[in-house]
Amino acid sequence: MKLAVSNIAWPAEQLDQHLRILSDEGIDGMELSPSMIWKDPTTIPDAEIVKLKDHVKSYNLLIPSMHSLTYPRPDFEIYGSEYKRNEIKDYIYKLGIMANIMECPIMVFGSGSLRKSKGMDKELCIRILTDFFQSVADRLMELNVMLLIEPLSRQYTDIINTSTDGMDLVKKVNHAFFGLHIDLKSTFDENEDQELLWKSYSQDIRHCHVSNPEMEPPDETFSYHKKVAGSMRKYGYKNFVSIEMKKKKDDTADVLKKSARYLKSVYG
Repeated sequence: MKLAVSNIAWPAEQLDQHLRILSDEGIDGMELSPSMIWKDPTTIPDAEIVKLKDHVKSYNLLIPSMHSLTYPRPDFEIYGSEYKRNEIKDYIYKLGIMANIMECPIMVFGSGSLRKSKGMDKELCIRILTDFFQSVADRLMELNVMLLIEPLSRQYTDIINTSTDGMDLVKKVNHAFFGLHIDLKSTFDENEDQELLWKSYSQDIRHCHVSNPEMEPPDETFSYHKKVAGSMRKYGYKNFVSIEMKKKKDDTADVLKKSARYLKSVYG
């Protein structure tokens, strides 16, 4: 498996220090949350995007994926009018252009609050999401960027909570540029059977987030990691495993170093 860490784990102004740690610890890439770098990522000139890409590459790191796509836009509504949905589509497409420039092949769509049903019929929500993602995937195809749905536990949303929910949506959308992402934290919250999950979907999962519960740094205090890594290997998962952990108040560089070493020892 290939290894990455999301840049949400450290202060934006300390990018170099943390990229150096990733490089020194043998991590393959930095997963990018664009809004951790820029307040409005969709307004950034191409030259500045290229500059960041080249800077990350100078540490021999890839940018394998982008996530937290709609974090700067809490005003977005997906089940409202077609106009509102088109606004989100345009926003994601602009992020897709950024991903294309950065040679980043994948974008992860979580946005749990955005996809809450808020009392709407859930089957209707799924139909709207299916049409929405088909349209988005069509547009991203020209950029050679794939969008992945991230099942999130009921702590965050009431639509697409489990890996099976996610795979069902992928089958409904039925598009080469729309796939499945797994957030291990949410699978733990939903008490999913890890052996069955990876046996069933390992060939369909394009990317995976890893952390301890509550987005704490992954470490040996949470025994499930070794079991999960064993299932991944057993069923042939070969894509990226990326740490998605919250920023700590203490020394983020020290936390990153320990987490990167643990990630490599278990999932590498």
